[in-house]
Amino acid sequence: MTLIRCRLMNMCRIKLKKYTTVMAVLVFACVIIPNVRAMETFPVAPLTIETKGGAHKFTVEVATTRKQLAQGLMFRRKMAADAGMVFAYKHTGQISMWMKNTLIPLDMLFIDSAGKITKIVARTTPMSQEIIASDGPVRAVLELNSGMTSRLSIKTGDWIKLPDVFD
Repeated sequence: MTLIRCRLMNMCRIKLKKYTTVMAVLVFACVIIPNVRAMETFPVAPLTIETKGGAHKFTVEVATTRKQLAQGLMFRRKMAADAGMVFAYKHTGQISMWMKNTLIPLDMLFIDSAGKITKIVARTTPMSQEIIASDGPVRAVLELNSGMTSRLSIKTGDWIKLPDVFD
């Protein structure tokens, strides 16, 4: 009798483990997977910042579509030192940004329709939902690694050159 009970208990444990594994897979399939969005891809372009100290060259991703503008640099764990992202809008206007789901600290440069930097917000806080707004109408926002504007002495009044956006 004891032997039969032991075998039944063992079979129940094995079935319970299989059941638990199946349930975990189902939860993952039904809950996690639908919440994972396909990440947007971005065209890449050369960008130059003209400062009093000289020209600084970057390779930037350019966000122009609604989905690209919404995603930006979210979920990125790192960015190359000479990289960045430009949020290029079709029309000039008041622009507001935030750092929701952005894992790396950034410097944000607000740029008017002529390509002139009108505002810099340095060392933004990752994951913050605080609104970071332009102080007037702008055409684009450039995001660089945190501290880059300080290291390169980039100031308001400096100029951005970006083909097809600011020539």
